Amino acid sequence: MKLLQRSFLVPALCLLVIALAGWRIWLSQTERTDLDVKLQQGIGERLASLAVESLSGRGKIAVVTLEAGQSEEIDLQFAAFERALAAHPAVTIDDVDHVDSEGQAKYGPGRGLSARRLHRMLGKYADADLFVSFIGTPDPDDLEEQPLPAGHPRLLPVSRNPKELYELIKLGLVRVAIVPRYEFPAPGPDRPRSGSEWFDRHYQVVRLAPDAGGQ
Repeated sequence: MKLLQRSFLVPALCLLVIALAGWRIWLSQTERTDLDVKLQQGIGERLASLAVESLSGRGKIAVVTLEAGQSEEIDLQFAAFERALAAHPAVTIDDVDHVDSEGQAKYGPGRGLSARRLHRMLGKYADADLFVSFIGTPDPDDLEEQPLPAGHPRLLPVSRNPKELYELIKLGLVRVAIVPRYEFPAPGPDRPRSGSEWFDRHYQVVRLAPDAGGQ
């Protein structure tokens, strides 16, 4: 009888261990997904807030982003950006320039905008008061080789490369940008809940002094 009980007990314990391990994996993945969704939404919401601020509450925006479905992060950011702007009807998205990444790693959240595309946008969306980029900033060296026309709109980017921003400041292209956090400790609670709190933990806003150069 004892042998029979043991024969049932061992498989039952194994199944319990497997079930607990599976539950922990599922839980960790779910928490990670929720965290990432809130973070990406926080980026989009903060970008919208900065756009409204940059335009003093009124103006036209041209957006450059990836084609829908090519980046889950950017899709979440852009959807949150649109929702947040809906509360400011005087700020409108008049044009969206979609980039086809063609599976290339150089395109993604905060990276991929070329000087050539920016120049094309300047000609194509001449009525825009502000350009918003979900795919970073152009290489400053490329812009020095292809100077920007006078009176061009500012660029408000999410950028993975904060080191390039100073040169773009001097060129008069960028005044405000979102970059990965490099100043610590991060503000906000130890256990973020909202998209804004997750943003402050992982990203920050870089603001440029009026006397930093440029136009």
